[in-house]
Amino acid sequence: MTSPHFPNVAGIDSTVPAPAQTVAPSPQPPAAPVPAPSTAVQDRLAGWVSDLTTLHELTERLSATSTVDTALRELLHAGASLVGARRGLAALEPGGPDGPRAAFTGHGLGRADLGHIETVPRAASCHGRLLD
Repeated sequence: MTSPHFPNVAGIDSTVPAPAQTVAPSPQPPAAPVPAPSTAVQDRLAGWVSDLTTLHELTERLSATSTVDTALRELLHAGASLVGARRGLAALEPGGPDGPRAAFTGHGLGRADLGHIETVPRAASCHGRLLD
């Protein structure tokens, strides 16, 4: 006499397939392709890199100066080249009444232009108010 065959684990019928452990992923819509940077953005970035390179070179030239006069000229030249100016003027004023007279340096200005700027009273010229 044989006893009836019982399943190995109570309550589990081995003829029923085991449930899947994970649910199949639901189909997702395809992701929109990432647009390539436009040429305008690339041109703008290239312009920034070029400007930073120029600024670095001008800073190196400025740091290589040894006198105030050469530093002032280099500063004026660098500023004019950064903004694309053909002419420019830089003036150093003394801190007090006992200091040396004002120093003018011009970029793209002749000696006559600088002499005119130095001798005309400030109140009489339009650029004199800029120096005050």
